[in-house]
Amino acid sequence: LINRGIELFNGRNIQESAKYFERAVKENSNPQRTADALYLQGEALYRLANYKQSQQILAKFFKHTKSKTSPHYTQALYTYGYLCLQSEHFAEGAQNFDAVIGSANITAEQRCDAYNRLGDCQYGQKLFEQCSQSYSYVIDHKGKDADYATYQKALACGLLGKNEYKLTYLNQILERYPLSRLASKACFEIARTYLVWDNNEMAIINFKKFIDNYPSSAYVKEALLNLGNIYYNMDNN
Repeated sequence: LINRGIELFNGRNIQESAKYFERAVKENSNPQRTADALYLQGEALYRLANYKQSQQILAKFFKHTKSKTSPHYTQALYTYGYLCLQSEHFAEGAQNFDAVIGSANITAEQRCDAYNRLGDCQYGQKLFEQCSQSYSYVIDHKGKDADYATYQKALACGLLGKNEYKLTYLNQILERYPLSRLASKACFEIARTYLVWDNNEMAIINFKKFIDNYPSSAYVKEALLNLGNIYYNMDNN
């Protein structure tokens, strides 16, 4: 049953594979295969976006006596971490991603992704110093989503009152990742940071730069409004 389920899963027939894994769990032929089937069923349900049931099944997997000897254990931690993050159970999610990071059975790309997700869980708990360190790992190792890590680290620095560092990391996105989907947001956030900092001259320069470089952005209207407010306040002072 498990082998047939895996064939269907690999053939992208996830819906049907989940039924085979469920049958394998009920069959309970031997403890190790039952544990493996629980993980595979939970993973299939995750891929089907049935997150609540997936979380319930994976919780059963972790309680199983043979879960830690399963070759799927690390991937189960990884998937469960994502489920916790989606349901905003940040502390539990952080524990799972931390365990994934500590595993020797992951690729460099997975480790960077796990650090990003650990950072997200810490950010969700308002642990800004810790999340900043997690995002730094991805930045330093030039991970796949280093642009995201850089943006998130910039936001964390701002929330810690370190606006100079925030601007440094936002500018890094424009310099290192000019084609990133986050480049426009970084450019806008630079201008907004100067505005909050009461540096009107730099705010004007950067709002104009943003409007010129990203004219189709959804933030253009807000940028124009901010420029109007700056000019109005300058005229009245």
